[in-house]
Amino acid sequence: MMAKPRIVILAAGSGTRLRPYTENNPKCLVKLGGRPLLEWQLGTVKACGIENITIVTGYEKAQLEAFGLPTVWNEAWERTNMVMSLWCAREKLCEDVVIAYSDIVYQKGVLQALLASQADISVVVDKNFLALWQARFENPVADLESLRLDSAGNITDIGQKLKSLDGVQGQYIGLIRCRGKGLEVFLQVMQEWHDSGVLNKVYMTDLLQEIIKRGYSVKAVPVQGGWLEIDTKNDYEVMQGLFATGEIKKFFDPAESGCAL
Repeated sequence: MMAKPRIVILAAGSGTRLRPYTENNPKCLVKLGGRPLLEWQLGTVKACGIENITIVTGYEKAQLEAFGLPTVWNEAWERTNMVMSLWCAREKLCEDVVIAYSDIVYQKGVLQALLASQADISVVVDKNFLALWQARFENPVADLESLRLDSAGNITDIGQKLKSLDGVQGQYIGLIRCRGKGLEVFLQVMQEWHDSGVLNKVYMTDLLQEIIKRGYSVKAVPVQGGWLEIDTKNDYEVMQGLFATGEIKKFFDPAESGCAL
């Protein structure tokens, strides 16, 4: 049996767009359906056999350190973003790594699809994205980003602002797996951007697009829903309402998360 990858969960941000729910706690500790986002994610991760877990902390780091898992502190969390958090954890980026945003929850099937990929760089892409965005936004196009694939299922364009839905073939959900040469490329680009002073100005999709631009394959791992992102106050309140009515199963089935209900 092949060894499971490790996972690095990026949880340094203060979640200003989720206020007042993040006034006194990190974004990933906001409770959704009675359970902190991070607990939902850890339940799924452990149910899929991943035990090597590192959390990159920043805002209110002591609350995350209390989970008793290995942590890395992004001391510049107030003025940087997820790519810098990933850079802070670069010593953890070896062999085979899943990189996860901390403001998402996902079913076991989503992570299992990523673990089944044999590509050096794999990115989970929701092909059934529109229904979720319509539930979250009056104008989904204002928040959606470009994502286009070639005939082999590799991403050719990601992370650009849109004027319409034309050509959008899915949405990146915040889950990446890198191994072998793919991990080397990730580290190489981050090193170059760190040395040139731009690392704190770029987003994860910028990093993926740069890797694609350099001619490396970034494989899309398609899923049909099975996840949530809680990025704003409105996201939270909409999804809490769906939990209360049981309609949350249209997007994310808590029973398939790995957490005991």
